[in-house]
Amino acid sequence: MKEKKNNRVLSAVGHILRQPEVSILVPLLVLCAVAAILNPNFLSRSNIADTLNYISLDFIIAIGMTFTIISGGMDLSVGSVVALSGYSTGLALVSGVPTLPAVLLGLAIGALIGFVNGAIIVSFGIPPFITTLGMMYMVKGVVNVLSEGRPVYPFPDAFNALAQTRFLGFPAPIFMALVLLIVASFTLRNTSFGRSVMAVGGNEAAANTSGINIKKIKILTYVLTAMLAAFSGILLASKSGTATPGAGDGYEMNVIAAVIIGGTSLSGGNGSIVGTLIGCAIIKVLNNAMVILSVDTYWQNIVIGAIIILAVIVDTLRRRKMLTGGVQKAQPQKKQSRARGEQNG
Repeated sequence: MKEKKNNRVLSAVGHILRQPEVSILVPLLVLCAVAAILNPNFLSRSNIADTLNYISLDFIIAIGMTFTIISGGMDLSVGSVVALSGYSTGLALVSGVPTLPAVLLGLAIGALIGFVNGAIIVSFGIPPFITTLGMMYMVKGVVNVLSEGRPVYPFPDAFNALAQTRFLGFPAPIFMALVLLIVASFTLRNTSFGRSVMAVGGNEAAANTSGINIKKIKILTYVLTAMLAAFSGILLASKSGTATPGAGDGYEMNVIAAVIIGGTSLSGGNGSIVGTLIGCAIIKVLNNAMVILSVDTYWQNIVIGAIIILAVIVDTLRRRKMLTGGVQKAQPQKKQSRARGEQNG
């Protein structure tokens, strides 16, 4: 009995270690250890809380991006959506609109942008990269027209409390991100929508044959991504107590990098919400460590860019290995079929 129990424990541990998320968790732990050794302030309670807060704001957007990339898409407009939704919510608040309607307005703007992105992509067959790149510039232009470069503030206490309230010493967005992590992970793995997203990204023709409404699934992923980007923009405005037209600049690259580092394939069909969280953590911890170590901002951009390229290379090599393995498995089956045919003949 004891031996069987030990075997079950070893089997469970082996199963955990074989999970793809473990391979990126180890570099994160090493990175944290190195940063803590170089500067003990890295492990201070305030720095940990601030780092987790910034990770949560990126991760909220990255959840939607994970769904979109798994389905075979891409959304470069999320940074601009962060800015427009946050600024529109801020304008509504300073105009006297109550907090809840103002927040719903910001979310609705995000949903509308996501729907337009998805509708254009599925209706006209325009590549997601081009469509969302154009939307990025359009939305950014709308923000600049609305703001004329000026921030809006102050906001009512009820709105500021969204991101500034703390539980157990940690900001509220961290707990919101944890809830979304659980919901998104369950949705991706255990619901028809999540399985449809995987199927569409894995093999669109097969998904269509099985009766999946491909257009609907793709549009929903873009709506989800833009709404979560809008939510992050609203939380960012609440956190700082002001809405600026430059909010969200560069978010799209950080988010896409986090999703790829987290193991989601750029070719679609495979991905993990937990992996995306670890990817977000790697980028933010690296940024935070470089700030603490007084590394020049320009060098920070070089490092992040190199990580993005490395992550894409790893994803490409992983896909090639999977394809090679599939071909090698198929060849023996073909030989067996031929042998049976010869015997029957």
